[in-house]
Amino acid sequence: MRKIELEELKRISLEMLKYISKLCGENNIKYYLCGGTLLGAVRHKGFIPWDDDIDIIMPRPDYEKFVRLFNEKNENKDLALWAESRDEYLYPKVQVFNAKTVINGARGIRISIFRLDNVSDDMELYKKMFRLIRFYNKIYVAKTLGKKKGRAFHKEAVLFAARNIFRLFSVKKLLKLIDETVTKYSSAESNYAACVMGIYAVERERMRRGIFDETIEIEFEGELFTAPKEYDEYLTTLYGDYMTPTPPEQRIPKHNFEAYWKE
Repeated sequence: MRKIELEELKRISLEMLKYISKLCGENNIKYYLCGGTLLGAVRHKGFIPWDDDIDIIMPRPDYEKFVRLFNEKNENKDLALWAESRDEYLYPKVQVFNAKTVINGARGIRISIFRLDNVSDDMELYKKMFRLIRFYNKIYVAKTLGKKKGRAFHKEAVLFAARNIFRLFSVKKLLKLIDETVTKYSSAESNYAACVMGIYAVERERMRRGIFDETIEIEFEGELFTAPKEYDEYLTTLYGDYMTPTPPEQRIPKHNFEAYWKE
């Protein structure tokens, strides 16, 4: 198999994003660039030079519509959707991936799509919700993460132990717990929203809902994509002084993987 170097990986990811954006536009599905992808668009007009992936986020109704329609509407046979679901319970992150590529022997080059949920106006209730979801998600990851070539023995041992400790938690049960926890601590009248699969500090993931009310087009690698009109508030909440790049010694890709074309 031929290895895919970083710049080629970025080109493939960009073409995938263009296709997803087109699909969303044709089906009235709202999405936004988010996280490091939005930061790259604002600060670099494209990828953060040392970054290697693309993330987008969708309000819950649009997210569910996208998952429901993707296989029906998708005309690009190189692309496929990974979505973990059991009955009506859907994991709050899905991925569109290039089926002609592989990463570490598994799904290939991918774009992660996160769900934006309403969350409680009460900070303490929000924190309780977020911590519960992170706890359930750790169990989910332990149960579903396959063996990885090169993973340290002690890490495999920890995963093996966790799978046995939490064997009574089925995937369906965990998806149900995550979904019910979000629902319990949110309402349609809430003034705040969050990516419940976010990796940042609890307080930083909680955003004023009004940030996402209006959208603009923003340049990313010479193409235009959708972003929250109030992206400055979003990025400031998430990163603080986001226009100041990280120190040179920290400028490394956040994902440690190798991508290949399938033979």
